Amino acid sequence: MLSDLKKFSSDFKAVFNAPNEKAGLDALAEILEKWGRKYPYAVSNVI
Repeated sequence: MLSDLKKFSSDFKAVFNAPNEKAGLDALAEILEKWGRKYPYAVSNVI
């Protein structure tokens, strides 16, 4: 689970470091697709 936390955090940085809103929303969509099933509560708080 700790390794997942590091990967999740790394993926999530793409949202915050996005150059514009569209890129941020695209990065968020990727996170939802990648992590949504495994950690639904964590990503539901992001939406």
